[in-house]
Amino acid sequence: SFVMNQLDLYYRAFLEFRKLTANDKESARQRNVISHTNPDGDKLEAIKYFCTIDEEWIDEIEKGLVFVEKAIREERQFIRNDGEVVPIEKTKHVDKHSVEHLARHSDFISRLPENENEHLVPDKLYMLERDSDYAVYENRFLYMLLRYLGDFIDIRLSRIVELGNTYRASTTMTKSISLGKRNIKYETRLEEERRNDPYSVLNPEAQELVHRMEALEHWVDSLLKTPLMEQVAKVAMIRPPITKTNVLRMDNNFKKAVALYEYVTSFEGDGYTIEEQKKVWNPFADTMGDEFAEMVMMTSFLTYEYGNDLKDILKEAYEQEEERRRQEENERLVSQIAALKKRIAEAGETPESYMLLLEKRNKMLENDSIMLAKRNEENRELKEDIRRLNARCDAADREIAALEDNVREKIKCINELNIKYETDMAAQRAQYEAQIAELIAQYETQIAELIAKHEAEIAELNAAHETAIAELNAEHQAAVNELKAQQAAELAEMRASCEAKVKETLESTRAEIASTRSECQRRTEEITRTATENVKKYSDETERVTKANILLRGQLNGLRHKYGLLTSDDDFSTKERMEELETEFQAFYELFEDEWRKTRRKIRKDILWSLSLRKKK
Repeated sequence: SFVMNQLDLYYRAFLEFRKLTANDKESARQRNVISHTNPDGDKLEAIKYFCTIDEEWIDEIEKGLVFVEKAIREERQFIRNDGEVVPIEKTKHVDKHSVEHLARHSDFISRLPENENEHLVPDKLYMLERDSDYAVYENRFLYMLLRYLGDFIDIRLSRIVELGNTYRASTTMTKSISLGKRNIKYETRLEEERRNDPYSVLNPEAQELVHRMEALEHWVDSLLKTPLMEQVAKVAMIRPPITKTNVLRMDNNFKKAVALYEYVTSFEGDGYTIEEQKKVWNPFADTMGDEFAEMVMMTSFLTYEYGNDLKDILKEAYEQEEERRRQEENERLVSQIAALKKRIAEAGETPESYMLLLEKRNKMLENDSIMLAKRNEENRELKEDIRRLNARCDAADREIAALEDNVREKIKCINELNIKYETDMAAQRAQYEAQIAELIAQYETQIAELIAKHEAEIAELNAAHETAIAELNAEHQAAVNELKAQQAAELAEMRASCEAKVKETLESTRAEIASTRSECQRRTEEITRTATENVKKYSDETERVTKANILLRGQLNGLRHKYGLLTSDDDFSTKERMEELETEFQAFYELFEDEWRKTRRKIRKDILWSLSLRKKK
C-alpha cells in the first residue's frame, strides 16, 4: 500500500543517513549531549484503541436472519385481476371470464353470421389480465426489517473499524544545548492522527467478531438484492408500529422475524466498548534519544546551510568527493582485472574453468558472508552497547574535566583572594586600631554622662511606678470583691436549678425502671414456662423415638438371625454390642408385655361377648 511504501522509503533513507553519522565520533558526541540535555522535556505519546464487542446481539441477528431468509423464499403474493373490454381483433386469449362477461353483455354481438355453419363472432370481448402482486404487508415488513438491520450493523461496524484503525501520537522536545562555540535552543511539537492505519489493527477477539459483522452486513445486502425485495422496494416502506397480521403471528418464519425486529428495536447501548490505550516515553530511551537527536542536528544543518547560502558550495564539494570516489573505484577495478588476468595466466587455466572455480569460491564466500553477517550483527549490538557505555563515560569524563577545571579556577581565585585579604586586613587593622583608641576615649566620656543621667531617670521612674502600683492595687481589690459577690449569687441559683432537675429526672427514671422490671419479669416467666413445656415435649418425643429405633434394630437383628443373614462382622461378644443387645431385648420385652396385656384384654372381651350372645340365644 501507499503508507507501507512511504514507511519503507523513509526507513531506508533514515538507515542510509545513519550509516554516515552513527559511527562518526564527533557526531556521536554531539548527539549524546543533545539526548542527555533536559531529558524530562522529551515526551512521546502514542494512543491506540482496544475494542470489546458484545457477542450476544451478533448471535441473535445470525439466528434471526435464517428465518428472515426462509420467509423471503416463501414469496408471499396475491393475484390482482385487471380486465378490460377490447376489440375482437386485439384479443390475445379467451377464458371463462370472457364468456361469462359476454353472456351478460349480449350487445357486443351486433351481427349474425351469413352462414349457419360459421361461428358467432362478437365485436368486442372482455380480456382478463392476472398479475402477481408481491407488495403484501408481510413482504414490506421484511424489507423494512432488512433496511433497519443494515443501518443497525453499519453504524456499529463503521465506528468500531474507524476507532480500531486510528492512530494518534504527539511528540514534544525542548532543548537548550551548548556545543563548544555553538548554543542551540530547540523546541518542537508534533500532533498526528492517522485513520485506516495498517499497523493499528483491532485485537484478535474483536477482529473475529468484526468479520462476523461484515458477513452479516453482506448477508443483509444479498437479501435486499433478491428479486422479491427489489419488487417490494418500489412501493412505500411501512412505518412503525407494525401490525401483527395472522401471518406474522402464526407463520413460524415470520414470527421469528418479528422477534428479531423487536430485539433490535429494543436494544439498548452500543453493543461494544472502546478503551483507549496510551503508551508514553518520557524521557526517551538511549537509542530512541540518539535517533531523535539526529533530527536536531539535521534541523541545525539545514538552518546553517540556508542561513549562509552554502547550498552551491556544499553541492560542488559533494560532486568533487563523488568524482574522487568514482576514480578510486575505477582504479581499484582496473587493478583487480589486471590481477585476475595474471592469476589465470599463472594457473594455466582457461577463463571458463577459472570462472567455475571462482563461482565455487563465491558460494563458499557467500556462506562465509552469511556467518559473517550474523557475527557482524552480534558485533553491532555489542558495539551499540559499547557506544552507549562510551557515551556515558565520555559524558562523565567531560563532567569530571569540567569540574576539575572549575575546581582549579576556584582554588586560584581563593589563593588570590587570601593574599588580597591579608594585605587589606593589615592596612585596615592599623587604621582600625587608631580609630578604636580615639573612639574609646570618646565613649568613656559619653558613658559617664549617660550613667549619671540614667540614674536620675531611674529614681524618678521608680517613684512614679510605686504610686501607680498602689492605685492599681486598690482598683483591682474592689473589682475582685464585686466579682466574687456576683459569682456567689449565680452559683446559688444554678445549684437550686440543678437539684430540682436531678430530683425530677430520678423520679421519672425510677418509674421507668419499675415498669421495665415488671415487664421483663413477666416475659421471663412466660419464656421459661414455654421452654419447660417444649423441653418436656421434646424429651418425651426423643425417648419414644429412641425406644422405637432400639426396637426396630432388635427386630432387624432377630429377623437376620432367623433367616441366617448374620455375618462374621456381627460380633455381639464385645461389651458395647452386648449392652446394645440387652437394651434391644429389654425394649422388645416391654413391647411384648404391653402387647400381651392388650391381647389378653381383647381375648377376655371377645370371650365375654361370645358368652353374652349365647345367653341371649
